[in-house]
Amino acid sequence: MEKITYRLRRQRRKTLVLKIENGEVVVYAPLKFPTEKVDAFVVSKVDWIRGKLENFENTKGIIDEINNLNKVLLFGNEYNIELSDLKKTIELTENKLLVPKKYSDEKKKMNAVVKYLKNYAIEFLQERLNYYSNLHSINYGELTLTNAKKKWGSCDWRKDIKLNFRLILLPIDIIDYVILHELSHTYYLDHSKNFWNTLEIYCQDPKQMKQKLKQNSHLIETYR
Repeated sequence: MEKITYRLRRQRRKTLVLKIENGEVVVYAPLKFPTEKVDAFVVSKVDWIRGKLENFENTKGIIDEINNLNKVLLFGNEYNIELSDLKKTIELTENKLLVPKKYSDEKKKMNAVVKYLKNYAIEFLQERLNYYSNLHSINYGELTLTNAKKKWGSCDWRKDIKLNFRLILLPIDIIDYVILHELSHTYYLDHSKNFWNTLEIYCQDPKQMKQKLKQNSHLIETYR
């Protein structure tokens, strides 16, 4: 039987939950649940654990590259970040993001890149949101960009929509899914069957798109 190292956290709960948190296997278990049964549960999930840990190692590299300002992602495409003596403002070229040399200080460079991305995001996401709003005749209130730690988007009872500025790091089809997801919440604020039936009208194969979003969820950890 393969030995899997994991952290056990006991809580007032009824079921076992297995998570990968920052590359560590964590099991949440009921207070009096037998440890040997937790061990067996973990071993039964070994293939899932391997896949998640492998994915973590693969994605950790790009997160480090982004947070260290070596690279930037835009619509799923990678661009190298380079300082430039010639540019006065940040400029995106075919394969590079050129940053004026006046931002060579690490903190200034980070602030400048994030500001550039937020400005890019509000323009692009507003245009994309309006496009789908008009296409499907779905009214919404206002759009606000967020710096949320866990959510890519949200919609409230006023039909105001919030979108995480990091959405522009993702491929466009995933961005569209999030936008259509939030527009569908203007009809149903929950995730009931009625909500998913509504989303299926506007979005092709939302379950697949939900999975693709989950596969890119690590990118919400960037620029922290």
